[in-house]
Amino acid sequence: MKNILKLSFLGLVTLFMITSCEVDPVDPGTGGGGGGGGTTEEGPEIIYGTGTGLLSSDTALEPGTRFTVQIQTAQGTSPLNSLEVLENDVRLPDFENRLEILGSPAPSAAVLVPADDKAGFTWDITIKAQEERNKTIYKFLIKDEAGNEAFRDIEIDTEGGNTGATEPTVVLNGNNNVITDTEALVGFPIEAFPGNMDLSTIAVYQLDVDGNLMEIAFDRCYLGEISGDDQFTSNPEFLVAEDQGGFAKTLYIRSQSVQSIENYVISVADASGTTDGIAFFEVTINTFPDGISGNPVNTLTGVLFNRAGPAGTGGLDLDSGASTGSSDTSAELVDNGIDIGASAAQNWLQRISGTNGTILKQLIPNSNGLLEDFTFDSVTTDAGIRDIWGNATDLMGTNDDLEPWTEEVQAGDMFIALREGKYYMMNVTEVFISPTDNDDFYRMDIKF
Repeated sequence: MKNILKLSFLGLVTLFMITSCEVDPVDPGTGGGGGGGGTTEEGPEIIYGTGTGLLSSDTALEPGTRFTVQIQTAQGTSPLNSLEVLENDVRLPDFENRLEILGSPAPSAAVLVPADDKAGFTWDITIKAQEERNKTIYKFLIKDEAGNEAFRDIEIDTEGGNTGATEPTVVLNGNNNVITDTEALVGFPIEAFPGNMDLSTIAVYQLDVDGNLMEIAFDRCYLGEISGDDQFTSNPEFLVAEDQGGFAKTLYIRSQSVQSIENYVISVADASGTTDGIAFFEVTINTFPDGISGNPVNTLTGVLFNRAGPAGTGGLDLDSGASTGSSDTSAELVDNGIDIGASAAQNWLQRISGTNGTILKQLIPNSNGLLEDFTFDSVTTDAGIRDIWGNATDLMGTNDDLEPWTEEVQAGDMFIALREGKYYMMNVTEVFISPTDNDDFYRMDIKF
């Protein structure tokens, strides 16, 4: 969950830090507005938006600082097709830890434009700057369906840092994992310290299943005492003058009204209006009796066939374990077929993807916070599957359609999938490779 939080937290800027957004006029400066596959008149257009918390020109930052640009695009003659984010003319490496689009982790450094955005879109893109002290060019390249291109770029200079600004900090002096009753007030002793700007607001958010931040009702929160005077009147709540220079108080949060395990983010922001001016921590409130949650898992076995094999195969319905066609709406997983230039004994790509809105990730023990001794058998409840979602590893590569896909699947590989709020866990028990035809398949155990 920590990794999801870090990747999604800059969405706070959109929620309550951005106060204005103006269109940056098109000019012939860095990056230009078109070119590549056609004339300026026919090609797509891209410009930067401006506003609080957004960069639109070359900037000096400290190494590893996250920065946000807003790109505004419009199609030319042909609809838009894709966006690539480049670092020194190479697709941004380590994108799963460094790249967000519209406040969510990007599935790749090269993404297809959704159908609703093909005429043009406005996206906020957040990047973690290079860790080295150097000057690096970040480029935002759009392509249309006819192959025309346009881009904007920005130079981030980390050689000497920026302004020497110091950031605020907030410290939890207590337990960050609490078991309590529903609708009970839970106290968290905190200390907050300003950087070189006064503190401005405190906020309490709840994390949904995808790691997105949601403001909770302001009347569930108190800062100081449990009294009408100390109850929030908004969320985020503006700090009183005496607290803007720092404070040590108890933050009270009324727990959720149902039996569940919920993660909350407490943030303190200074008056800068930037992501560097935000400090935060995360707590968990468990309202299940004795802290025990979840229903026993359903377990079944499914077979996913080579997409190039017999008709009606190539997909897998994780709810039933039934093999389906690769375009069937009941499928959560699909195979990626074959390399048509290779022999039958070697042509199976042996890679799978999520489909129909399913997000697929891999479970790798001793990686991303997953325990070294983690096993498929150790998860026995549906809540247990949900709880390890934040420890799963994003898929690194993409297929020819820029859809995330796995590495070559092997027996023993474990995966987790999320579709429309429902979680599934898979353990590959067999990978059968047919040397003479395309009757290859994966056999896997499924839990949900």
